[in-house]
Amino acid sequence: MSNPFLAFFLYICDLITLVESPHYSGLMPHFIKCKQGLILFRICLDHISLSKFLYCHKNILMKEQWKPGTMIYPLPAVLVGCGNTPDNYNLITVAWVGTLCTNPPLCYISLRPERHSYHLIKEYGEFVINLTTAAMAKATDWCGVRSGKDYKKFKETGLHYQAASIIQAPSIQESPLSIECKVKQIMELGSHHAFISEVVQVLADPQYLNTETGKLELEKAHLLTYSHGEYFEIGKSLGHFGWSVRKKDKTQKNKVFRNIQNKNKPN
Repeated sequence: MSNPFLAFFLYICDLITLVESPHYSGLMPHFIKCKQGLILFRICLDHISLSKFLYCHKNILMKEQWKPGTMIYPLPAVLVGCGNTPDNYNLITVAWVGTLCTNPPLCYISLRPERHSYHLIKEYGEFVINLTTAAMAKATDWCGVRSGKDYKKFKETGLHYQAASIIQAPSIQESPLSIECKVKQIMELGSHHAFISEVVQVLADPQYLNTETGKLELEKAHLLTYSHGEYFEIGKSLGHFGWSVRKKDKTQKNKVFRNIQNKNKPN
């Protein structure tokens, strides 16, 4: 038989016929549905080719198809500081944020033109990306649903501003890391405009610096992330960059070898 799939089908049918014999009558109830399904399946094979059947089967098992959308999650939920004096300082919650280049250090934020902060950033050409923590979650959400036209957000949230080192926009004292940016280009993409910006300074909270190694240990800051309409606190570490290919050192190898030896020792 040239069709191996059909040959397998007929083989299953033979097995069901065997089960229907008096010697295996106790198993009959379990195979009734299977037989009915196979009959329907055989009818389908009579009307469509094997290739079409496999295509339909593949589509059944595939993920659901959704319309195009921005589904790259999770994302950092940052508070962007803008303005040039305490009188017009403002904060806006942004999740459309990311890194563009290492050298020179470039990043971006994307805003809707109707947002109050959009015009402040466009006018002064600078802003500060402030990473947020679980302790700042409520303030972060509030700044995203209230407009700076109606509220003084530093006052309302209880957050404290401090002057940036190079630019005039404010950073947040409570943020573990503040990134000072100068706008290089504005790309009008559609619903959002992207502010392509150069990083001119980074301010790190010393409480997250390892005094022995100088490493910035942001995992201790309980950073806040945003995923599909919800906020989450970053969880446990699963590994560091390159750990999947790192060779085991001699100490680890010897430990594994000793464990094997101990298992092979007679009791």
